Amino acid sequence: MKELLLNIDRRIIFIFVALGVIIPSLTAFQLPIKPTNHVRAVYDTIEDVAEKKGTILISFDYGPGSDAEIQPMALAILRQCFSKDVKVVAMCHWPDAVGLAEKALAETALEFNAQSGIDYTFLGYKTGFGTLVLGMGQDFHGTFPQDTQGYNTTELPVTKNIRSLTDFDYVISLAAGATPEQAWIPFGQERYKFKFGLGCT
Repeated sequence: MKELLLNIDRRIIFIFVALGVIIPSLTAFQLPIKPTNHVRAVYDTIEDVAEKKGTILISFDYGPGSDAEIQPMALAILRQCFSKDVKVVAMCHWPDAVGLAEKALAETALEFNAQSGIDYTFLGYKTGFGTLVLGMGQDFHGTFPQDTQGYNTTELPVTKNIRSLTDFDYVISLAAGATPEQAWIPFGQERYKFKFGLGCT
């Protein structure tokens, strides 16, 4: 038997390999997608915010190296927010996240006709990590006096009533590094007790 298997014509082996590749690619099949409890919790919290027409803060804390993992999360969250009329304020702790945030906001805003300054705003990148979070908790407008388009945050409909991190109905960090445990949690959530969600690699 062993000798028979060793002497099989290699063309027959290649035929079986080809069939093993071709048949699965021609047949349609669906794998079940089951959201985890953590994913469901983020989704349900955004739904709760939508019921009261609230505002969430999304912090883009990742770079191009994590684009494939985290950008789909950002798009899904933004689509849910814009489809439910949840106001979005976006920012970055990482300088190389600016382009990713702008791309995600532009794509989803176009899909849902969301208007900059009214339905969402982008504050851009600012240094500081923990001190930046503390500043936002103490004086949001003082920490971010303008958005990336140069409009005053005290006058924009989406931010004029935000005085502190406690005024956000939900804060989400989409992170590839240590920003959540080094900035958002110790200097933000533990101090100001806001609802906090996290999407990470």
